Amino acid sequence: MIDERHAPGIITCLATLLCMDLLPRLIGLRRTFALLRRLTAARPEPPDAAAIIADTTHRISLAAAFYPRRALCLEQSLAVFLLLRRRGVRAELRLGVQPRPFRAHAWVEAGGRAISEAEDLPLTLVAFPSLGV
Repeated sequence: MIDERHAPGIITCLATLLCMDLLPRLIGLRRTFALLRRLTAARPEPPDAAAIIADTTHRISLAAAFYPRRALCLEQSLAVFLLLRRRGVRAELRLGVQPRPFRAHAWVEAGGRAISEAEDLPLTLVAFPSLGV
């Protein structure tokens, strides 16, 4: 476990999920990405980044289980991305598709690896270029 100052609380995770559920619906995905860029200015990466990643993904998954609506991969990935970047972790939001059978997915990468996903995820999906988020 990491220092609680660095770990997002469950209430914070629920509130972030709510925002990431509502924002794309209210202002659109492009404006949501622009807002995330402004909110996640570059910071020095903390020495306990791996612990922060593990704890944040776990808490978002837990919050998603109690979220009144179904929090899909996009909402969860946006929330994880925002919370990690706000804590200085160099995370990248990725979107990808599989043409046949059609499947779309959103995930977060840190250090070039998908976090909280199957190891072969990037092999089964064609990832869009970095979104600049």
